[in-house]
Amino acid sequence: MRTDLLWRAALPAAALIALVADAPQPLTGGLALVGLALAADRLTRLRGAGTTDRVLVGVGGTLVALVLTGMLLGSTALGLSPTTWVVALAVLSVSALALAAVVPARAADGGGPGSGPADATGRPGTHRAGALVPWLGVAAAVVVVSVQMTGSSLTASTAAPVEMSLGEVSGTSVEVVVSSTDPIGPLEVRTSADGNEVSYPLFSVGEDDTVTTTVSLPTTGRQVVTVSYADQTDPLRTLILDR
Repeated sequence: MRTDLLWRAALPAAALIALVADAPQPLTGGLALVGLALAADRLTRLRGAGTTDRVLVGVGGTLVALVLTGMLLGSTALGLSPTTWVVALAVLSVSALALAAVVPARAADGGGPGSGPADATGRPGTHRAGALVPWLGVAAAVVVVSVQMTGSSLTASTAAPVEMSLGEVSGTSVEVVVSSTDPIGPLEVRTSADGNEVSYPLFSVGEDDTVTTTVSLPTTGRQVVTVSYADQTDPLRTLILDR
């Protein structure tokens, strides 16, 4: 039993080692996920039920744990990042294995280890599997909603490194300064005044760099200046000029 727990615990440990060694994120995340799956499998064996029951409980419980962990990290000062994600999954895996080590396994009814109570057809544990289907549906719905929320959050975060400000104003022209902490582009500066929109040449911004674009400025009225990706209409940053 101790050997079974130790080799399963080796996966989250390997994920943490890979994280410290700055290994590729797919490798680090994969180790953490596999480690959590193996820990969930070991924990569900305590139920003394059949294989179908263990798979359904393990998959459903793992999905719910993943979603709740992501929501918890995203709502705290730790933040949701590859690093905090891997550490959180490793902690969950080790905690599940520790629980499996101290909680006695439930004896199976009417059979050897791994068998569950038989239903009317004589197949062990089938009625338990049917009872778990609604819970798996709820878990799947939570995952879908969370993925959509995460996608929206990531889309919004792409604008974070970009800043836009005004430079020197000279008569009917003004310098628009676009800066970024990360390489980004191609970008496009657009101006709009009285329903007339003007687009300026595309450009890219290097890491910790700035690019200046000179745009025409009306003598009176309001002009809206935006910077956005060349193939998108939603602006990353907007400035409003009143004269």
